[in-house]
Formats: sequence, C-alpha cells, structure tokens
Amino acid sequence: MKKFLLTIAFILGTVGIFAQETREKYEVYNFKADAFIYMFRDTNGKWTGWAEWEDSYTRIKIDLNKDLIIIQTVPVMKLKIQSVRKLRHHAYIFEVIDKTGESCKVRLIENKDGILQLGVSYPNLQYIYNLIELE
Repeated sequence: MKKFLLTIAFILGTVGIFAQETREKYEVYNFKADAFIYMFRDTNGKWTGWAEWEDSYTRIKIDLNKDLIIIQTVPVMKLKIQSVRKLRHHAYIFEVIDKTGESCKVRLIENKDGILQLGVSYPNLQYIYNLIELE
C-alpha cells in the first residue's frame, strides 16, 4: 500500500499536486469539476451515447487516508476504495463500493490533452468529470 501511495503521489505531482510521503493527514486531494458528461443505458439495454458537456461546480475529494472518494453531488456519492491498479502512465482505476453497497469503477486519468479527468462507471450509468485542483 505504501508503494502505491508513493506512486500515486508522484503521478498526481506531475499535474501540479503535491503530496506528502507519509500516511498522515496529507494524502487528501481536493478538486472542482468544471464540466461533466454522462451516458446511460436505455430501456432496451443500449447505451444512449454521450450527452453534451455541461458546466459543473461539483467538489471531489480523494482521501487516501480513509480510502474514500467523495463526489459532492445530490445525493453525495461516498465511494469506499477496495483496490486500485495502474492502467498506464497517468491512469489509475479504483474498484469502489458506494454507500448502497453497489460496486463501480472510478478512473483517474490525464487525457491526451493534459486534462485530469475522473470517470465513474456503473453497469447502467457513466460520468466523466474534468478536474481542477483546489488547494
């Protein structure tokens, strides 16, 4: 776990986030989403395709001390981190469980344009948020 925390601190540091090397109070990352996009499965089970990007003022916190991802939507999404793995350079996937007990995946990536994004994938619904770091 310590190796993972140091690795994610390095990756997040490359996009301007400074993390501490200890598991004390410093491994909490705060973001604001300035835009989001979503899609869902229709009544026939087919994906609708991505909607248009919309403005967002959503706050997002990744708290590695408590193994939580908190997305300040209505209702608030509290996602308990179960595991994490590196997909590629600047890309991680978190296996999480929400407060209802449903499993989903959260992806933290830097896209090809250098934008940090957080994607949330349920079996019937997907969101992507463009992130801005908050101090």
